[in-house]
Amino acid sequence: MGTKVSKKQGDNASQKVAAVTAFSTAGKGAQIKRMALLSKKSSVKPTNFQKVDLNLSPAQPPSSVTANFPCYEASSSGGMPVQIWMKTGFNINARHGGGTALVLISRNKSDNDGSELQLIRCGVSGNHMQYTSIVKGGTHSIYEWNEVHTTSTGDLCPASMFGKAHCSVFSNIARMGHCGCAVVYEGSKAKGFSSAGVMRPGLSAACGPGGGALVVICSAPPAKGVCPGNIYLVHQGNSEGRLSAKPLFPNKDNLWKFVASDDDQIEVQGPSQSHYAVLYSFSERFARQQAGKPTGKVYHTQTFDGSKPTRLLSRCSTHMGRSLLLMCSCSSGVNDATTSAIYQVVLQKSGMQCNYIAGSSGNLESPSVWTVSCDNDELSVVGPSVPSRYAFIANIPEDTPSPSDRCNQTSSLAAGMDTAFRGGVEVRDKTIVGWVSEAVSVRIMLNEKVIETIQMPQLLEQPDGRLGFQRELTDEENSPGLKLIKVYGLVNDMYNNSVPVELEGSPIEVQRQPPGVLFAVNLGGPAYEAENKVVYADTQTLFNVHPEGGYQCTRKYGEYVSTKSNLYSVMSSTYDGFLYSTYNTTHPEFADDIEYKIPLPAGNYKLKVHCLSSGIGSPYFTVSGDNYSREYLEEFSKSKDVIPGFTGREAILPCPVEQGHATIHVRNGRGGHGDGAGGGGGATRINALMIYDPAKYKEPQPSDEELQTELMQKQKVCDNLIPLDRTFSPKEMKIAGWSSNLLENASAELGDLSHWNCSGNWKTSDGGDQTEKMFVSSYMTCTKYQEVDLTQHFSEKHLDSCPEIQVSESFHEGCNQGGFYGLTVSLMTYDGAVITSQTTGEKGSIKTRDWIKESFTFKGYKKGVRIVGFETSARDDKFWGGHFGAYASAAMLRVKSEVAPDDSDQDGDVVEPKLSPNKMQELNRVIGDLNAEYKEGLQDLQKTIAEKEAPKPSPAQVNTNTTLAASNDVKPVSLGRPKKREIRIFVSSTFVDFQDEREILIKKAFRELNRLCLDRGVFFTYVDLRWGITTKQTESGETISICLREVERCRPYFICLLGDRFGWSQTQKKKDKLLDKSYKFAMENFKKFKWLEDYRFNTSVTKLEVLHAALRDDGVEKNRTFFYLRESRVQRDQLPPPEPEPEGVEEEDKEEKKEEEKKEEEKMKEENKNGNEKDGKKKEEKKKGETQWHFDQQHEFREIVKNSGITTREFKTAEDGCQMIKEDLTRCVNEDFPPGSQLSPLQREKEAHAAFADARKRVYIGREEYFKAIDEHFEKAAAGDKQPLVILGESGSGKSALVANWCGRFEEKNPKDFLFMHFIGSSPESASHLNLLRRLYEEIRVYLQQDLVVPSSDRNLVLELPAWLKLASNKGQRVMLVLDALNQLDSGAGSSGDEQELKWLPKELPPNVYLLMSTLPGKAMDAVEAAKWPVMQVFPLNSDEKTDIITQYMALYAKTLTEEQKKLIIDAKQSSNPLYLKALLDEVRMYGSFAQLTKAIQSYLAADDAGELFVKILERLEADFDNGAVSRPGLVRDTTTAIWCSHRGMSEQELLNFLKVPSHVWSPFYLSLDENLVNRNGIVNFFHDHLRQAVERKYLPTPEDKRKGYLALADFFCSDDIDDRYVDEVPYLLAQAGELKRLRATVLNIAVFQRLMSAEEGKFQLIKSWQLLGGYEQVEDAYLGVLTRTAEFEKTRDKAGLVRSMAGFFMQLGLLNGAKLLFEQLLKELELRYSETHCVLVRHHGNYTHKLKCNHTEVINVLIDMGTVCQKLGLLKDAFKNFHEALSRQPRPRTPEEKIRLVKALLGMGAVMRLQGNADMAKRFLMRAQEVATEVLGSNHHYVAAIIGQIGELSYGQSKLEDAILHHLWDLKLTQSDVGLNHPRVAAILNNIALVMDDLNDKRAGDMFQNVLAILVEAYGNDHVDVAIVRYNLGAFFLANNLYQRAGFQFKEALRIFIGFLGNDHYHTKAATKAMAKLKEFTG
Repeated sequence: MGTKVSKKQGDNASQKVAAVTAFSTAGKGAQIKRMALLSKKSSVKPTNFQKVDLNLSPAQPPSSVTANFPCYEASSSGGMPVQIWMKTGFNINARHGGGTALVLISRNKSDNDGSELQLIRCGVSGNHMQYTSIVKGGTHSIYEWNEVHTTSTGDLCPASMFGKAHCSVFSNIARMGHCGCAVVYEGSKAKGFSSAGVMRPGLSAACGPGGGALVVICSAPPAKGVCPGNIYLVHQGNSEGRLSAKPLFPNKDNLWKFVASDDDQIEVQGPSQSHYAVLYSFSERFARQQAGKPTGKVYHTQTFDGSKPTRLLSRCSTHMGRSLLLMCSCSSGVNDATTSAIYQVVLQKSGMQCNYIAGSSGNLESPSVWTVSCDNDELSVVGPSVPSRYAFIANIPEDTPSPSDRCNQTSSLAAGMDTAFRGGVEVRDKTIVGWVSEAVSVRIMLNEKVIETIQMPQLLEQPDGRLGFQRELTDEENSPGLKLIKVYGLVNDMYNNSVPVELEGSPIEVQRQPPGVLFAVNLGGPAYEAENKVVYADTQTLFNVHPEGGYQCTRKYGEYVSTKSNLYSVMSSTYDGFLYSTYNTTHPEFADDIEYKIPLPAGNYKLKVHCLSSGIGSPYFTVSGDNYSREYLEEFSKSKDVIPGFTGREAILPCPVEQGHATIHVRNGRGGHGDGAGGGGGATRINALMIYDPAKYKEPQPSDEELQTELMQKQKVCDNLIPLDRTFSPKEMKIAGWSSNLLENASAELGDLSHWNCSGNWKTSDGGDQTEKMFVSSYMTCTKYQEVDLTQHFSEKHLDSCPEIQVSESFHEGCNQGGFYGLTVSLMTYDGAVITSQTTGEKGSIKTRDWIKESFTFKGYKKGVRIVGFETSARDDKFWGGHFGAYASAAMLRVKSEVAPDDSDQDGDVVEPKLSPNKMQELNRVIGDLNAEYKEGLQDLQKTIAEKEAPKPSPAQVNTNTTLAASNDVKPVSLGRPKKREIRIFVSSTFVDFQDEREILIKKAFRELNRLCLDRGVFFTYVDLRWGITTKQTESGETISICLREVERCRPYFICLLGDRFGWSQTQKKKDKLLDKSYKFAMENFKKFKWLEDYRFNTSVTKLEVLHAALRDDGVEKNRTFFYLRESRVQRDQLPPPEPEPEGVEEEDKEEKKEEEKKEEEKMKEENKNGNEKDGKKKEEKKKGETQWHFDQQHEFREIVKNSGITTREFKTAEDGCQMIKEDLTRCVNEDFPPGSQLSPLQREKEAHAAFADARKRVYIGREEYFKAIDEHFEKAAAGDKQPLVILGESGSGKSALVANWCGRFEEKNPKDFLFMHFIGSSPESASHLNLLRRLYEEIRVYLQQDLVVPSSDRNLVLELPAWLKLASNKGQRVMLVLDALNQLDSGAGSSGDEQELKWLPKELPPNVYLLMSTLPGKAMDAVEAAKWPVMQVFPLNSDEKTDIITQYMALYAKTLTEEQKKLIIDAKQSSNPLYLKALLDEVRMYGSFAQLTKAIQSYLAADDAGELFVKILERLEADFDNGAVSRPGLVRDTTTAIWCSHRGMSEQELLNFLKVPSHVWSPFYLSLDENLVNRNGIVNFFHDHLRQAVERKYLPTPEDKRKGYLALADFFCSDDIDDRYVDEVPYLLAQAGELKRLRATVLNIAVFQRLMSAEEGKFQLIKSWQLLGGYEQVEDAYLGVLTRTAEFEKTRDKAGLVRSMAGFFMQLGLLNGAKLLFEQLLKELELRYSETHCVLVRHHGNYTHKLKCNHTEVINVLIDMGTVCQKLGLLKDAFKNFHEALSRQPRPRTPEEKIRLVKALLGMGAVMRLQGNADMAKRFLMRAQEVATEVLGSNHHYVAAIIGQIGELSYGQSKLEDAILHHLWDLKLTQSDVGLNHPRVAAILNNIALVMDDLNDKRAGDMFQNVLAILVEAYGNDHVDVAIVRYNLGAFFLANNLYQRAGFQFKEALRIFIGFLGNDHYHTKAATKAMAKLKEFTG
């Protein structure tokens, strides 16, 4: 059964839900498994405990489950305007099961009164609760309605505003009150024709002190078969006629009316014989008054498993027509993981009717999760399967008078047991001491982290039978700071799962002050541990509550940051923003002073006062009677505001103490009364106080080492930080074509009343209608007037055309809930004559806090308008002293712009696909003009930014002024080559006697080793030539040379199996003809084998292999060479003695040798058939062929091996030996290539180029003077000539070899310098200049040891090259860039590509950077000549050079040519090409018949160029290996085409498997081809592109031939497991073959996707694949579809990693909905993973809650990513929530990395605030982000520039155009210097500048928009959201300038893209739709 979803959620909604379900199911499954492992405990408990008396406090008797009182009540009173708190004893920490409470509040004052019914959801722990207003009655004060707070211990404190107030609390927690205080009444029977009955509860309609309120539960007998019911809040007013009632269900059964009788008594009129239960706000008093009347029935119950029906009431039918108020709660975790709900249940004749009233939840989407039913005449409830509590209050008369008898809450909700577990805990100095009532483990937590779990056997038996425990805190745990200790008993529940139950006395808050700190308090807020470890106690603890009347309001507390959020991180100049978020003010009851009397010992101390800059005031400030007012102000004036009004400041003052206490008195020194508009005149608001002994306390200071570490960290962050995404702001269509706002200081943005003529008493304040400031009126009529001279902005001709004029202003009520407002606008002539005017008149009294926008539009007026007069009037409606009147904001005056008709209007796109040079030049000129126009403003801005920067050097300054090596003392990183990732094992043994071992090795051991190697990215190959030397090869004498050359190729890996046989050998007197020939061949053809002469006799071929591999070389890697000696199976006397050795006679001729070989082969076959024959028979057979001489030689050889010091192991059976080999080789793999050591794509590509260079260093054919010329050029470059050097030469002229050999010399001489070699054409990737740059950046990252981020877009890769080179050069070492074969550059764009024009190379190289390049003549060379770079030409070889090369080269291989042969070669013109000559000489030296050599040379010389020569070489290879005895048809073709078609090349083992070729054929073929191949970590490819071209010409001439080749290779790789080679090759091969269906299936495979996403190169392959598959639109559905396949998803090991990769991929492609979905699930998985290891105790600044939150870096980053996605999707509430979480989980960032994460979250929150219209708070968040970023990065960093740009966007939104353009120009200046002009980041800034210019009616704005669009289209293509935004802006510009067809094209394109990427409901899409509609108004 599928999940039902609304169609409104989109076409793929079901798939998204299914994907989420799959991920969630997987996550929950893993969680359940983990929890099961952790929770299962043994049921066996110890019975004997050690007896240690801990002197525990006497155990308190268990508290009664049912309270002996009905409910908690509280009263309080206070004067205006102070909030009054009513402290109850109701504790909201309800533990398991949670709790639901109803709070009934009443309040009155002489002129107003009010009442309210609230729902309280109680948390499990941590002081968490949530209150929900259900219904309100009466009137209220000018401030908020009632609020609910708690004490630091969790006691509920409802708060009301000034007056007298009272409250009662009713709950489903019986220990908090039995609720038996409802009084039941019965209504009268209707009389006469009336259908209504009457009930009088005996209460006055008017209230007394504290007000009065009733909750009345009403119901009645059935009417028309249904019993009606409702619940009412009845409010008693102060005076007659103030009685009112509000139903909880106004639209259902609202049948009861509440009126005042003639004698002013409450009278209820309702259905006949109605039933009532009345709860009164003064519940105890009311119960006394109504003594004798029946009370309402109450029942409390609970259940361990809420999913099982819980009985509430029996015999329901007897209570028909009665009603219940049901309170439900449950818990499913800790802290606020609870749910609460209340219902009304009306019992019917048959069954019941249940109505949901209200609820809330901390972890569920809906709180209404309970179902009430009536079955078998019993009322029951079912809910979630977690601990649950229930209670009801009914209008049924109580029949169970004892409260304990009607309470069923005696069982343990935590464990589901009948008896409750008990325990207690206390802290004695440094020791935690406690007890438990039964044997359980005890968990002790400090700040929500487990510090110890005391196991049951560790408990200590106490004298009274309790089990005690103790735990001493360590010095670190007991160090200064604020500690929260919680202790739990781990009780087994009814399912034997361990459940933590908090002990009595827990939690315990421990405060430890640093030495010398005597007193500290956080005024108005909870306790707090500051950065310096000082603990500021909470206000409630230090300033006691009056015992009777609640808080006596001698102080007023308030908050700067709303308690509805926890955003104190916005405070500037401090990371202790928590301290500055609440305050105590000198404005209680207009007394204007506060006093603190603090007990202290006598002494001379210091007082530190914390004030936010807006709360300093100008007070009269005394300490112990001494006046320090002047010092107070001087101290605070030492620092400047960073964020106006929100900057934390400190003042340190003397604090003498003589009389045992310090008295601090603060009184307003000037100013006036406070007001409600954020002011207070001179009111002082103190945030915190600290008193310390200066002799003992010193502020902690970082050490020099810590400062140095921080500087290094800042440097790393500075260099690694990813550029901040710039926002492309859209134009407001309503202002398109209109002037900018012509009013000055329109919304008090200047912070004063300038530009306005004012009367009355205005003031300015923070806030406004999407503005930072606003005007606030006072008790008298206030007016402000401004005249605007329109001729300063427009021509008189335009003004006389009577353009439309728009005016507007926003207003809302004053803070006294009222006020008046009026707006009058007049259009006048120069002499002041009014042509026309419009006015609102006086509006009021205003009764809304929502902004009301009043606007006029003038059109059709008479000519002559020159002046506009704009006048606002406002006042309050209560004439209160202070500024309590109406607010005014966002005044605006705009005039329709002056636009001339344009005949050039036409349909179509006017935007160029790229920015032309002319356009670039023009753009630069405009920018220069703007900088000149705003020069003074930019200078002022620069000064302001500099003032905000700390005086110490910034990382950016360090980066530019010193070298990196000097600044952080980091040595340059060696970029040496890693170990070659290939293992070739040479297996040496005698021919006959190791068949069994070979069988097991090949079929089992080597297969397992191959699998292990593939997992590590290593290529495994074994070479066993005992099966690979053929008769033909033996006859030709190649045996020894082949064996020894293979030994060399396999180094250092060598294994040898030694048995009883010595092997093929000879003596001097008895030579073996073929063996002796093999010796001769090896020594004649290979100089390096001359040593064989010393071992020609008495040495076997096996022994020769051992000598060459191990015994002759002292430098051999002994731990990679292994000997395995099999236990001897033959005795010497079983063998015949050696035959006589006749001198001069050879043992046998060729025919005899063949015959013996045949016999040996037959013998081996026979052994294979009879493997189970007895040992005796085998030994008998093994005697044959060898003699006692061989036996002696073999045993002497075995002794030599044993004494060699090389690993030697002995074995008996073949299985044992093979197991040893497997173990040893597995160890080698683990040591050489441990897990996680796989090559990165960077290393792999680097190795490819290094291998390419190595191949060209084998034999260099060239001139020494070339090296000298290159050296001399770079010596000049070091002296100041920074030009690169270009080597020019024809193809094959030796350029690459010259470059490779020069690089080898350079690297040897300068090991510390950075050398980057890139041989273009050496691999498919190498030809792209973008891949070149990507690889360069990656290597620079490694070289600098910095986690820099490589640009992702192609454009950015090019534009950021200068910045990366500059960064690398700052290291202080030389940076040598070597680029070979520029002519082979190919980005894939074909002839349209411009990569060979070399525009991507920097015009100027930074210091220490050098560039060497090579190229052929052609396009690249033309670019070199245009740049006038120096060129060194490589010339063809002349005759003398060719003669020397031929002689020297042939001599290397002990070969010579005749003079005739030399002359043939020298005279051939084509041999002047070094590549041609080398290839020819390689063929000549290997030619078998000297007699035919001249003819062969002539045949080769028929090839006119190297390409044709390689074709002939291929033909020669075909003749050698495609035909004959040692052959395989098609071997040459299949091998070379496989290499040609592959993406990276092929490993030797892959080729063997693909070709299915035996070793005896492959090995000689591979050796003959070796000179033409290059090996890159086991992957072989062609040595030169000429060979690649030859293969293509000969074997792959058509596209179909190529397609078949790609497909065959793809099928081969697809037949194996998915590994790195699979993902390297298969997507590429399928794409090349055009197999799109298979390609789609491949990239959708989870394993392939994850491997591709693990590397940058893989990501680009993935993007290219989807581009080939048709675009990105299908990506989201496709991958979410993968997640819905739960079985496939479950196989994935790293599910979180998969989802993270997928979400990141979606973000990269702009698929925001899919990214959001995945980020949400990823967050759950990451929090589950890291919740125990990375967590922080998050305390709320404004209440006493605390909660453990996961703060792992990945979690914070995902929260920020989610916020960003939600913001882009327009889901601002969700975005706010995510950024809020990210901020609150970083309460005090310490490291630079943490501070930058804070910056990101601050920026996100600022963006959300801006979009929500909260401009003043948005500005604060952005400024705080700028402050922190500047601290870490310095003021000139690109990240800081981007933040400044965001502040500019905020200014633009408020029409502060000059401020906006200044910020954008500053951002442009820094960003352009970093990445150049033609960059998307710069384009975003230019877009914002164009918006400002357009508002300023600057016609250059249109060209600016077009240039921005050209930059973006070139970078992203047409289909991108940013492109659409700019098209929208350009369309708005065209529309305003009457270019309707052009506007239409831009709007259509924008709308198309918005719909495709953002959907129909996004605000961008809606704006574009409206723009199209507006366009139709003009075009019809």
